[in-house]
Amino acid sequence: MTFGGLAYTGTPQDRAASLRTDPDWVADRLRRDDSQVLPMWRDRPLLTATGHPVTLTGPPGRTLVASAGQSTLLGLDGTTAIFAADLSEVDEAEALRLGAAHASADLRSLAATLPAPLAATLAYARGLLYWNRHTRYCGTCGGSPKPRSSNASSTAPVRVPSTRSVDGCCAPGSACRRPDRPPASRRRVRSAKWRQPALSG
Repeated sequence: MTFGGLAYTGTPQDRAASLRTDPDWVADRLRRDDSQVLPMWRDRPLLTATGHPVTLTGPPGRTLVASAGQSTLLGLDGTTAIFAADLSEVDEAEALRLGAAHASADLRSLAATLPAPLAATLAYARGLLYWNRHTRYCGTCGGSPKPRSSNASSTAPVRVPSTRSVDGCCAPGSACRRPDRPPASRRRVRSAKWRQPALSG
């Protein structure tokens, strides 16, 4: 048996790091009819009747992004922009309707059937949307992160999420607005120490 590599690795997209912070450029890419939108519902990709992940382009893709709770630019595949749209705020039936889909599926169940680049792209989309949905507060200062570039939600109709930040926090390599305070996780650990029973010899 030949080992074909790890599933969900090796995303083919160029993240366009120097361009994704420009909201006008992102909006222009979304307006292009060749741009692709991958709908996700509660970390599950939406599937066609034949079991293939849904990909929308043109007006249907833009309508989906406008209806999504958040969306993100994954990157460029050549000159084609790839977006992911999160429909987690609605029930599954409504998500299927919005995504023109037949069903949703656990991404892990598709590992053996999807081409490796597509599986990696969907895993990347799942990870970004999950992070944006669950990272509501800065772990250092406790502030509410706000959109800064193209990884967390902005305003409709072009809702393209960006790296969340509060005066620079929650972004790799940047400082929190309250650098004098230890991370919240460390504060919780310290405050809970008195409740830990002493070990007996």
